Amino acid sequence: MEATSVGGDRIIKRWDRCPGWDQLLDRADELVRRDTSRPGHNQRVHARGKNARIDFDASPQERFDYICPELRESLDEIEDESLQTCQLCGAPGEERPSHYYSTLCVEHRQATRSE
Repeated sequence: MEATSVGGDRIIKRWDRCPGWDQLLDRADELVRRDTSRPGHNQRVHARGKNARIDFDASPQERFDYICPELRESLDEIEDESLQTCQLCGAPGEERPSHYYSTLCVEHRQATRSE
């Protein structure tokens, strides 16, 4: 699951499979929007779900692009927060190994076990 900064009115798109992370992606979207409006700053940021967390990087198509240190620090905080946020509902959660790694709250972890 991945999203890029291209298209629509959002810079970073949401993922249907991780609605609990929408608020985190909205915050990242606003940070990237402010940063990309500054001259000389990167125009593309790539977001993907990786190892039970959100992972941000400069878009692979823009190999000479980079994420400025101030934005990188803010996005790192959001990445860390995603490891403690249920990707299904946004409640406090933790990383859960399953057939793939996910970050789930107690309720969704129990629901996943019963499936």
